[in-house]
Amino acid sequence: MGNSLLISGSDKTIAALLVALLSCVDCVPLEGDTLCGAEEPTTYSIVFTGKWSQAAFPKQYPLYRPPAQCGPQLGLRHVEGQRLCQQRHA
Repeated sequence: MGNSLLISGSDKTIAALLVALLSCVDCVPLEGDTLCGAEEPTTYSIVFTGKWSQAAFPKQYPLYRPPAQCGPQLGLRHVEGQRLCQQRHA
């Protein structure tokens, strides 16, 4: 019973070939379908609301400002060759 999870050598070869084959497959629309049906480009809006104020930090404002606590990624690009955002290093 405990050996039922073991895979034979030929099964490993078939699995490896299947994975290699599937990694080469690309998603394509079915006949008659289009990739995108939108008539106009999509527009996104990002609103930043800062919490750094004298009311929120009465003892620290404006003498000490804690470091930012956000991730490096703000957005993603949808079109190859166009950047939505870019992180710059000093």
